[in-house]
Amino acid sequence: MSFWRLFRGKKWNVLRQRVDSSDFRVDQLFIGTLLFTILLFLLPTTAFFYAVFTSLRLAVLIPQSLVASLIISINTFPLYSLILWTGGFMVDGITFHSMLQNNKCGWLLLKMKPMSLRKVMAADLLDDKQTKYKASWHSVGKDLLTGYLVYPWGGKQEMQ
Repeated sequence: MSFWRLFRGKKWNVLRQRVDSSDFRVDQLFIGTLLFTILLFLLPTTAFFYAVFTSLRLAVLIPQSLVASLIISINTFPLYSLILWTGGFMVDGITFHSMLQNNKCGWLLLKMKPMSLRKVMAADLLDDKQTKYKASWHSVGKDLLTGYLVYPWGGKQEMQ
């Protein structure tokens, strides 16, 4: 607002709390004109440039992150253990029972206790600590608003 008053030859009088007329010097008008044109033309252009290229970067990173998450899920899914479980080869414990023949111990019977599906899945799924980078919506939004680069699923690389 003060730049607009500068072009009209007016200024805000702080003591009287009103707008008064004023004669500005050439250097004051030049600096005011320069700053006004920067704010009027350069700031919206830069903001639009940032918005367009940030949206293009996010349009690439979101599908890339989804595909990476799918690959991590497929790689960490315990398919082999699940196949063994369906065949009955995953055992949680064994017990021996003696089979008596004529009041004598003739032979032993081995009984296997099958493992529950929950135990099979819990034993083989990876912990969250083993995945390298977990981005939160808060950190991505903060990076977008502050102008920092939004990284793909690999995370921020430390400077060496």
